[in-house]
Amino acid sequence: MNPRSRQNIVLQTYRRAAGLEDAGYRRILRENAGVNSSKSPDLTQSGYDLVMSAIETVLWQRVDLGEVPDPLKTPGSIIRSRNYWRRRNPDPARINSRQIYKIEQVWNDLCRFLPVEKRNAGYFAAIVRKAVARSDVGVSALSSSDARLVVEALKDRLRHAVRNANTQGEHSPGATAEGDMLDPVVVPDFTPQTAPKKS
Repeated sequence: MNPRSRQNIVLQTYRRAAGLEDAGYRRILRENAGVNSSKSPDLTQSGYDLVMSAIETVLWQRVDLGEVPDPLKTPGSIIRSRNYWRRRNPDPARINSRQIYKIEQVWNDLCRFLPVEKRNAGYFAAIVRKAVARSDVGVSALSSSDARLVVEALKDRLRHAVRNANTQGEHSPGATAEGDMLDPVVVPDFTPQTAPKKS
């Protein structure tokens, strides 16, 4: 089996474990690697690594939300770490203003569906911490790759919140009704000294 085929098997294993629907999967491919298929000849190694990091972020967020089984508890699973892909290739490039704006945009969308007590730096920091698999970094210190993972985590958390709202026929207690206007919620930053610790 050639290396590209092995990589595709790994990718599809993570995709299935995360329960990624086709639209979400194709979006991750486009946004992180600029391709529409994992079999595209234009998929580079760096693009593949970014795609795997994004899928890994979604996978563990969904595990923590109870949406999919924990693959670490599945006998024979090739997935043996929560953070393998996110720690594989550190990105020296820093987060840019466009990415900060995107994070603010998705965070504000998510806040429309959150109880008031969760619209705060602590809740946001927990999402960032799980997305990048580190607890010692604030938004302004994120790398460009980290920022993509945070956006992906926020989008998937928003998807979960919207689905719950649709299932329940209403928003979570304390959340505003869809269509209500909220004052913008500034994306909170936090320093390594003040970042919430894992419980």
